[in-house]
Amino acid sequence: VWSWVGRGERAQIVRFLDRHLKPGGVAYLGYNALPGWSAHLPLRHLMKQHADRGDGPLDQRIRGAVAFAVRIAAAGGAFGADPAVAARLADLAERPVGYLAHEYFNAAWEPMHVADLAASLAPAGLVFAAPVQPADHLDGATLPPAQRDLLAGEADPLMRATIRDHLLDTAFRRDLFVRGPVTPVAAGDPHALPFAATGPVRRVPGRLRLPQGEMALDRDLALAVMERLTGLLHAGAYARACVCV
Repeated sequence: VWSWVGRGERAQIVRFLDRHLKPGGVAYLGYNALPGWSAHLPLRHLMKQHADRGDGPLDQRIRGAVAFAVRIAAAGGAFGADPAVAARLADLAERPVGYLAHEYFNAAWEPMHVADLAASLAPAGLVFAAPVQPADHLDGATLPPAQRDLLAGEADPLMRATIRDHLLDTAFRRDLFVRGPVTPVAAGDPHALPFAATGPVRRVPGRLRLPQGEMALDRDLALAVMERLTGLLHAGAYARACVCV
């Protein structure tokens, strides 16, 4: 909910974490991120302003706001010249009103840089630990050589995440924050990461979705690893493992 509530509500979340999260405890946050949303901010502002000044039921005002944005783009509006934003606008016209209301028409809606989120959580003693998505740790599989070289000399996890977001134009992040000091691991080294099963074995996919495409997964090997991790989880342990494909 972080991106869709106001500053007062976010401050309450931080106070809640400060009161209830024990030392070593982990907080998970999924949120709209910058810079990936930067080009779309004017579009959202225009639609929200149009809907707020309209009359009638909210669903009609939302549809009217999207249609109005389409007209602005067709008349030469600045965001219509951006292929990514134009594609997003075309997609919005096909989306359910419930999704549009949540994602674009909340009173509070604030994408955030990961470093700014970390600063917001610091009063509760929370420190950025790592992104949740495995692909964010596999630089060799997701980044070209020039981008890997840029990251190679950066040891600070938070700065690495910021650089990566600018390289990939990240629009949504899923991150873990830990209360207390974080033991650093070798940057970009999947063998140094703790792994645990987060879902049933039957959900193992045949392909992995990565920022730059998809990668085929050796499903038999992945199933064997998942079964092992599930066993360790039931035993109250974790493993350091890497699935090789």
